[in-house]
Amino acid sequence: MDRQYIDDRHVVARFLAGQLSKDESREFEEYMVTNPEIVHELESTARLKVGLHVLKETGELDSLLKPKPFFRDARYAWVASAAILALSAFFYLKGGAPQTPKLFASMSAVVDSVGHLLPIARTYAILRTRGNDYDAMVELPSTPKAIELRILPETVAHPARYRVFLERIADDDSLTKIGTVAGLVPNASGFVSVYFDSSVLMRGRYQLTISGDVGTDGANAVSLFRIKLLPPTGT
Repeated sequence: MDRQYIDDRHVVARFLAGQLSKDESREFEEYMVTNPEIVHELESTARLKVGLHVLKETGELDSLLKPKPFFRDARYAWVASAAILALSAFFYLKGGAPQTPKLFASMSAVVDSVGHLLPIARTYAILRTRGNDYDAMVELPSTPKAIELRILPETVAHPARYRVFLERIADDDSLTKIGTVAGLVPNASGFVSVYFDSSVLMRGRYQLTISGDVGTDGANAVSLFRIKLLPPTGT
């Protein structure tokens, strides 16, 4: 296998998608080991696209532009690049960047940039409030903290397992997907909990959707709630 073969037959995209034959996959892996320049090239492309996405999400330009050392041994370079190459599959095959999770099933998943568990600011009960514009008003704390939303589904699913979607409502009432989490189990009172980092979501209007998870009898039974995220008191 040579570079011409790789380019003409879109070997990179097919390799990441698991569409190469065993012989092609073996030959391509051997090519990467003996030709570290392709590893460097793919790593740079993937880092650029991942970096653009992270830049948009966090604004951490300096850290994204900080040069990374290249490994001397081609085998180690290939292994170190595997995670980045896996991410690049999204770019080659789906034309988009991977989404950073913003909604979590467990409080233990809500951590800061160095992996420290965020303290919980407050728990909000989300249930139908007839006649009001919003089913909950959520005040964002002044410092990054975890916020728990306890949602009461209007329809009970069997088995008791749920899926939650969070979407931002724009000024023109269009919706932008923010996050989703599945496999949620309710507490003894029937409430389903999800968590988010207060520093990640901006103030504004949101739509929260809960339904039975895939494989339950409530997969098509959707409950919609409107919530509003407010700035910290005094700002």
